Amino acid sequence: MVLIALSSQVRSKTPSLAGISRVAQCKIALPPPNGQQGVFTGCAKAGGGVKYRHPIAATPDRFFVPDQGTSSASNPPGNRRASGLSLFQAMAGAPQGGAELFFERLATSFQNAGVRQRLMIKPAGGRADRLAAAGVDVTACSYSPMLAALHRRQLAGAIAASRANVVLSWMNRATSMVPKTKVPHVARLGGFYKLKHYRSCDWLVANTRGIADYLVREGVPADRVHHQINFVPDGADGPAFDGPRHGGPVIAALGRLHTNKAFDTLIRAFSGIDEGTLWIAGDGPERGRLEALAAECGVAGRVWFPGWLDDPQSLIRGADIFVCPSRHEPFGNVIAEAMSCARPVISTRSHGGEELVEDGVNGLLVPVDDVAAMTDALAQLAGDRTLASQLAAGGRATWAASLSPEKVTADWIDFLSRVSA
Repeated sequence: MVLIALSSQVRSKTPSLAGISRVAQCKIALPPPNGQQGVFTGCAKAGGGVKYRHPIAATPDRFFVPDQGTSSASNPPGNRRASGLSLFQAMAGAPQGGAELFFERLATSFQNAGVRQRLMIKPAGGRADRLAAAGVDVTACSYSPMLAALHRRQLAGAIAASRANVVLSWMNRATSMVPKTKVPHVARLGGFYKLKHYRSCDWLVANTRGIADYLVREGVPADRVHHQINFVPDGADGPAFDGPRHGGPVIAALGRLHTNKAFDTLIRAFSGIDEGTLWIAGDGPERGRLEALAAECGVAGRVWFPGWLDDPQSLIRGADIFVCPSRHEPFGNVIAEAMSCARPVISTRSHGGEELVEDGVNGLLVPVDDVAAMTDALAQLAGDRTLASQLAAGGRATWAASLSPEKVTADWIDFLSRVSA
């Protein structure tokens, strides 16, 4: 079914927050009987919550060799049928980013699974071309705030022409521009977003339990909040990135070079081990400061910044240890990527880290911004290849059970099909 931790059950016709302090105490949010729908129409804190109307309508030498475990390649999501589901998706994303990457992956996986869909997206970074090459029906929209009224009319016409029975929007800008129609509107949230952008939505999908809890605390009816995690592709096979190596393990990290990602903490921690090479892939405003910090810590010759990579899994496959040092990480796509590649993971106790990593089972957890603890974890894995292999195998098992395209795409289709009914 759709949730990892929540079970499937139709909720009562009347939304209520009575007695609910955490969404994890609820059953899975599915549409009420008889096709009725509620609409979350706004957040009014002074009134004690939201306004709600209901109802409405080639690998180099390895430091260690991990067990790659089971692959889902023999049973791809395209083997699932999605009869009856007609989907319209709206997305105004940046050229790069974790949410944008998952959007592309999910749209392609829907296409492979036989979902009839039409996308209206901001043409950025070649996304439209890649999706069109996968057979997806894509229309461009600039989603300019200055032309919001025009874009709402464009979206209304496109939704009607698509004959969709569900609208799925992504992040703030596109969601706020989707007009009210008779078609159920689902918005997917990958962070702790301001809810003023989601006033016209019927359902809110959170990709972590922490975000789902946040939505309920902010007054969204619990039976209109749905938890659905991301997937990442099978990373067991494929080319491995061949970067510089200076003896000892290769340690990889990737993401936007931003203060939230705490690559400064990782560089300081890495300077505490005598051997190894650190790869930090990505671009962003912190690059110059991070390069200067590596020099200041005396490890500039062992730290490499390859920039943004279109295939993050190739970097991970080329490494021996993966680290997610983030101060703020709602889900942690990069952690899931490392698990799919069967590499041992060290993560901080961010929201995403704590949801995906069971300390000592499928990775190691350290406190946020604790340089000494991260240095100890790096030294532990660098010095214990058996432990590193065990954690890699545990992460791979987590991916196969919960984070594979087959599992997550089927769960999404099941949920959206129930909404459309």
